[in-house]
Amino acid sequence: MTQRTTSGKKRTWEVFAPGRINLIGEHIDYQGGWVLPGAISLGQWIKATEIDGPSIQVKSPLGTWTYASSAQLCTSDPKDMPSAFFKGVWSSFQKRHPLSSVGLEIEISGNLPLGAGLSASASLSAGLGQILQLVHHSPLSEEDLIQIAYETERQYVGTQCGYMDPYAVVKSKENHLLLLNNSDLSTQHIPCDLGPYQLVLFHTKVAHELSNSPYNKRRASVERAWNLLKQLKPKDSVIEALPYLPMEVLEQHRGKLSETDYPLARFTLDEQLRVENAVNAINAKEYSTLGALLSQSHQGLSELYQVSCPELDFMAEWSQRQTGVLGARMMGGGFGGCTLNLIHKDHMADWTLEALETYLQAYGITGEVYRVDLFDGICPGK
Repeated sequence: MTQRTTSGKKRTWEVFAPGRINLIGEHIDYQGGWVLPGAISLGQWIKATEIDGPSIQVKSPLGTWTYASSAQLCTSDPKDMPSAFFKGVWSSFQKRHPLSSVGLEIEISGNLPLGAGLSASASLSAGLGQILQLVHHSPLSEEDLIQIAYETERQYVGTQCGYMDPYAVVKSKENHLLLLNNSDLSTQHIPCDLGPYQLVLFHTKVAHELSNSPYNKRRASVERAWNLLKQLKPKDSVIEALPYLPMEVLEQHRGKLSETDYPLARFTLDEQLRVENAVNAINAKEYSTLGALLSQSHQGLSELYQVSCPELDFMAEWSQRQTGVLGARMMGGGFGGCTLNLIHKDHMADWTLEALETYLQAYGITGEVYRVDLFDGICPGK
């Protein structure tokens, strides 16, 4: 939702930028595979108020930043992560539309937990991009807004992410999942009716920082595997990315891959198939099948892709054993954040209490539980 209001003589603009879940299809977005994310009701409110002078003032729960002007922001040398986001958004926007000298006081608030794997970074980047689009009356498209968020993460923050997060934040539809083909960036909205079951997040409160984690190393590893395997695919094949490689080709040539690269490539092919099966299960309302796919995904992420951590493994495996739970997995880039659980609504209250107590006893950390409601994404002019 986007609002534009007037406060006295000062113009104000307000944007809600949602976070997102990814139901399944982890770590194959940047490899060109299919993913199945959706925006959620948790997010960030970004309010901009016109002020006298050309300065840009940003206030958030993480701190306050002041820049003499948009030009000074674009040429700044940020020494902290939020400032890197601001520089990235303003610089990427400026490539597409001139920045005026209007001064802004920007306030960022919301209920989207940081470090939870819910794409707070894409939410912030896309939300700020839309604020600038409204302030400057820019005709930027949804794709421009997505590209601004994508460039911000990759060029200014240093996370070699794919397109999944900004696409989910911008293009999602209420009560739907977004089936995104990362090879050609085509999308399809999948109605998501889970009947008596509910998606629920458990936040382990273990923070992760993807640009400084093994995330980028995993990406380099699968790129290395694909560079080798694409030379070995059938000559008449039109396969353009690792997730679509026939399993028999991988297994035939597994000896040519390192002990590090093979498990990651195997997970990639398995996960691509799980996305396709998950869409079929949702359409057929085969909820037990969907739950089993979530649990299989967690096992692959933990054992093959090795992006889990003890806290995530503990909570996913505990949840999988509970009454009323069809499946559970870690979600996001990994190394912390949330598990995603498919739970019967009649068991949600008991599961919530037991999950919080079990985790507190095991790790001395008070986790958080969030019900997942699929929400509209943001888009310019909405």
